[in-house]
Amino acid sequence: MLKKLTIGLVFLGILIVSIYAATAAPVLSVTSLSLTGRPGEIVQDIVYVTTNSTVAVNNVVISFSGLGPEYQLNASPSTFNLAAGGSQQVTIYGMVPKRIDTTKTFTGKVVATAGTLFNSNNVVFVPKGQLTFSSVSVKYGTKSKGVSTDSSSYVEVRPGDSIRITGKVYNRFGSMDVRIENVDVTATGDGSDFTVDETDSISDIDSRSSSGRTFDISFDIPDDQDEDTIPITLEATGFDEFGSFHKDEINFDIRIRKVNDDISITSYSINPSLVSCSRSIELSMNIQNVGADDQRQAAITIENTQLGIKDKEDLITLDADVDSDENTYQKSFTHTLDKNVEAGSYEFKFVAYYDDDKVLDTKLATLTVQDCGAKVTTTVPPLTTTPTTVVFNTGQQPVNFQQPNKGSILDNNTYLAVLIGAIVVVAVLGFAMIVYLFKPK
Repeated sequence: MLKKLTIGLVFLGILIVSIYAATAAPVLSVTSLSLTGRPGEIVQDIVYVTTNSTVAVNNVVISFSGLGPEYQLNASPSTFNLAAGGSQQVTIYGMVPKRIDTTKTFTGKVVATAGTLFNSNNVVFVPKGQLTFSSVSVKYGTKSKGVSTDSSSYVEVRPGDSIRITGKVYNRFGSMDVRIENVDVTATGDGSDFTVDETDSISDIDSRSSSGRTFDISFDIPDDQDEDTIPITLEATGFDEFGSFHKDEINFDIRIRKVNDDISITSYSINPSLVSCSRSIELSMNIQNVGADDQRQAAITIENTQLGIKDKEDLITLDADVDSDENTYQKSFTHTLDKNVEAGSYEFKFVAYYDDDKVLDTKLATLTVQDCGAKVTTTVPPLTTTPTTVVFNTGQQPVNFQQPNKGSILDNNTYLAVLIGAIVVVAVLGFAMIVYLFKPK
């Protein structure tokens, strides 16, 4: 029994010694680093190399892998000794390549080696794009709201609203004097049944320009658009003169919301818009319920006080459902103006109401009246003569009829043929006469 206990204790001691030896094995460690800068810019950061060795570690060498020579990586110091359990601060230098995609990161390795000891960690290049947005605002209806890259913004609009996104884009290369070329600003977004994809090309931006470049993007929300939220991505993109790609981005939402009572004039017209001797006109307008509530007392008016015209239609029913046949309403009125109405311009007001008298939308259109005896100047183009082409539906090529040729008679092919024929006949008769005269008797 004692013998077995002794053997067990020996094995336990060997195991403890082995574990201690394994955990006490000397190692090197190196910290990671990130290098951030503009394309073409020299950058630097610090790493620390340490060891847990109980004795000094000599001739520690710093090297790099995974990144090309264009990154110009080097270390200072690149070779050094470590005391037992010691640490060394190392400065890593590099350059962000002049030609690079600034929307991506690029990773390699920083390596510490000392004889059989070896360790590595990540060195990450983070290029900084030099296009930046500034003073971006969204105008909708009669309102305006600023948006930025620092917050999640939104604008709340109505069906039928016109959206206008404006602002500036700057080149932040500054004293590096690098031009960014062919800059485009694009607004994109997808809703459930409405898509935004608009671009404004603003050309080149010089790094020394303090005013930047202005962009302007516009689009309309359809009158029959249902309530929806559309995430909008606003991007400025371009390539600098060395080929690096730059981008800045702003994200915000367009929230389409219907108000309870909302009627829009979708079309309106005066036909004809200019009258003279004939003075009959037709006034037309089309309205649509773009609100959330059904309307049972909608109304329209078309008015010009100078001419004494005021047309009205009331008690109009408009459903809120855009797919309903009663979501829209169209009405026309006809008038004949008195012949004594003076020549001039007359402005008509088209108005849409709810609850019979609450104004929701107004449009203006102009009728021009001319005197019946007014002279009309017509420019007659000069008369030109060109070949006439007559095409018969026979599958054949068109036949061109040209003006008669008035050149010399010698240029006429028929005349030449007759002349040559006459010469041949005379020659034959002459030859026959000679043969006859000299024929032996």
